[in-house]
Amino acid sequence: MLEQTDGGPNEQLVTTYPQKWINKYLESDYFEVDPIIRQSTKSVLPINWCDVKPETPEEFDFLCDARAHGVGSAGITVALHTPSGSRALLSLTADDSAGCWGRRMEQIAADVTYATCILYNSQRHRSKPELTRREREVLTWAAKGKSAWETGQILGISQRTVEFHVKNTCGKLKVVSKTQAVSLAVSNSLI
Repeated sequence: MLEQTDGGPNEQLVTTYPQKWINKYLESDYFEVDPIIRQSTKSVLPINWCDVKPETPEEFDFLCDARAHGVGSAGITVALHTPSGSRALLSLTADDSAGCWGRRMEQIAADVTYATCILYNSQRHRSKPELTRREREVLTWAAKGKSAWETGQILGISQRTVEFHVKNTCGKLKVVSKTQAVSLAVSNSLI
């Protein structure tokens, strides 16, 4: 897990990559040319490494060097974006074929997203925010897969009111999406 702000990465790095690769990555400033890092700035969805293509010769060289250092050719990265502009990244790699990895990716994407939220929260040592009864109800129905419209029908309120409560909850939990809010609320026993 790597947490960063707009000024680049901070010193908090938790990894199981080989030390030789970590040293090479840091010494070569690969943070500047890593295509997964580039993609993580554009997406809140899990990133399938097989879908990310190098856009520059430097990115291509980076990927070749990563493979030479034993980093798997397939992987998933989840970027957790916060309202303050920081990002926490969790990546898992494998040496699967593209077809095998595609099936595995479908199976683990939600769990990896959830794990990213849990790890980020454990690193941040946040106190539990106070959610209103209605905010907890809205998140509970979201956790059960209900849309804002469906939640509104169940609770007897408008879709817009549901969206209002989700937005407030995201602010209180310092996350940017309903999925992140649900994950954090579950992991903190708020719902």
